[in-house]
Amino acid sequence: MGAVCSNAKTPRGSFTAGDAKHTAATSEVIVTRTARPSSSKRASDTHPSAPAAPDASPSPPIAPPPRAAVAPDATSHAPPVTSPTPAMRASNGGAGGVGGAKKKRVAIAVENVASVDDIDVVAKDENVRELILGATESNTLFEGLDLATRCALCDVMTETRVAAGADVIAQGATGEDARHFYVLQSGKCDVKVRRRDPVDGKPVMTDPERTVATYGAGDSFGELALLYGAPRAATIRATSDLALWSLDRSHYVAIKRRFQEALAERVRDLVESVSLFAGLSPEHKATIADALKCEVFEKDDVVISEGETGDKFYVVSSGEVSVYVGGADSYSTAKSYKELTRLGAGASFGEKALINDDVRGASVKVVSETCELFHLDRARFNALLGEFIFSFSYGQLV
Repeated sequence: MGAVCSNAKTPRGSFTAGDAKHTAATSEVIVTRTARPSSSKRASDTHPSAPAAPDASPSPPIAPPPRAAVAPDATSHAPPVTSPTPAMRASNGGAGGVGGAKKKRVAIAVENVASVDDIDVVAKDENVRELILGATESNTLFEGLDLATRCALCDVMTETRVAAGADVIAQGATGEDARHFYVLQSGKCDVKVRRRDPVDGKPVMTDPERTVATYGAGDSFGELALLYGAPRAATIRATSDLALWSLDRSHYVAIKRRFQEALAERVRDLVESVSLFAGLSPEHKATIADALKCEVFEKDDVVISEGETGDKFYVVSSGEVSVYVGGADSYSTAKSYKELTRLGAGASFGEKALINDDVRGASVKVVSETCELFHLDRARFNALLGEFIFSFSYGQLV
């Protein structure tokens, strides 16, 4: 469980909408339809274990590569975003979606997007903010977003009350009834589906409903409406009185757009500061910046453990981590604890296990109050840096 942005003081990087009013207004229930997020879990590739040197020191630069045929990056003029002091570690797992069948592509409707300055900020206590940020950290909608953007989206979510027996969203609903994402604060609800007509995709109302899941406090649903404006995939029916927080699609789009422009510029600056990428062309660096995904960790969180299969390469954006061998976090019990080094902003680690197809040679733990990391998974690392692997100086990797 992670810390969140406080209401007592506007957090660094959280959303402020000019003279936006703080309101605790409660909206009426919106009847729409939902789909449970499909969250990604950290995939542990299976590779033969081999003795490895610690895989966590600042990496030597890559030799200059040929210029890639990639369009030059565009410069953003958005204001800089600073990471909030409170943070929350990005989850590696989550509940699966409703139904596993592959869905056909849905056209994205063109609609008016709200102005950020016109969106009211809704006051929330610390427990509610923690619940919302915890519910969204592993959700498809919020994947790769930094904590500042997630806090801004949390700020504008509005409270909704639903009585027992009523539908929060209805399968097949579209338009105004399919434009909200929900986080459940209290109560329980069932996820119900009917068979869909193979011709028009609409639910067959003469068929009985099947209950396929139950949601409780801390669960979230309805993200497909924000992503695609798609018809609701299931009905969510309250089995007790519900307290929910909802996010409108136009608010999501407006806030994400503003914060992501600033984040993109910040990530490009981060890539420029990484010594490992010093020899790459500006175009190649821009491609890497676009591929990096954000994760936020708290003090004492273990990012990687000695002896586990390596599946990510990390760059430190803010905060500090300790690199060590042995101890309780190691899969190897033969070593006593020994700290090797500490890494701060601009440092990178984790590449050796990916280059050598090996296990981690050291553990990495957060020692600052919060730590923002950006990562490339194994597939992206190989795709973007694979041709330059042999230019690494293996003798300098510890």
